[in-house]
Amino acid sequence: MRPAYPAARARRVYAAVAAALLAVTLSGCIPATPDADTYRDKAERTLGAGVSQTTTVAMILRNLHKDKMFRPAAITQMRYSQGSLDTASTAFNELTGPAQLDDLTRKVSSWMSDAQTKADDARTAIERGNRGEYLPLAKELTSLADKMEKLEKSLR
Repeated sequence: MRPAYPAARARRVYAAVAAALLAVTLSGCIPATPDADTYRDKAERTLGAGVSQTTTVAMILRNLHKDKMFRPAAITQMRYSQGSLDTASTAFNELTGPAQLDDLTRKVSSWMSDAQTKADDARTAIERGNRGEYLPLAKELTSLADKMEKLEKSLR
């Protein structure tokens, strides 16, 4: 029996492999207790991933609201975005940063957690067809992405 959606299945496999490679790459490149410069670099990369995926989720919500995207495709992309957020957040939170960067640690960890929560809320709204939640969630996600991007740029 042939699968009903071979392209969708291939994308799921590709996403799983990509997430696994990203996790291995990120976890293998930085010691658990990096120096301040290495830690700032890791924070910058984590924020970059957060900005990218948070912006993607907001775009999905806006496209669904305008009927420019099919719900099944949106749910599939949401799962990819959630997986990427989870991977980036976990890789960052496994590190112990220098004490002088505790404020950076709190911000990055908090904002990544917020992004994960909002992405979960967005997926739930999409799965339940709660169209009235799409634009308010997209606005919150965009605001969060803007804060993360500002901090990311300051770390460059």
